[in-house]
Amino acid sequence: MTTGTPFVKEYLYEPWMAATLWDFYTNTFVLLCWVWYREQSYVVRFFWTLMLIGLGSFGTTLYVFLSLYKIRNEKDPARAMKQLLLRKSSQAPYGLEEGSSARLFVS
Repeated sequence: MTTGTPFVKEYLYEPWMAATLWDFYTNTFVLLCWVWYREQSYVVRFFWTLMLIGLGSFGTTLYVFLSLYKIRNEKDPARAMKQLLLRKSSQAPYGLEEGSSARLFVS
């Protein structure tokens, strides 16, 4: 007999349930850190937060595929990786110019 929900009280105390929840929320937290770093708009940030939490791996795949689609015409692989992984704004974060990140640690 099934109740229609995976959150049966007995299941919550199973070791695999704790491992599953730990895996999901750790993965979601890391991906959301990247999304919140990369996206500039709070509306877009909250939208993708809901998508990643609500859709799980499908939401992650959707975000990555859309990001890859936007850089599909880039010929230079290094520039494509920067566009994929780093912030979308043209201005460097914290007023740093490209190649000057070492100054942050030296000063």
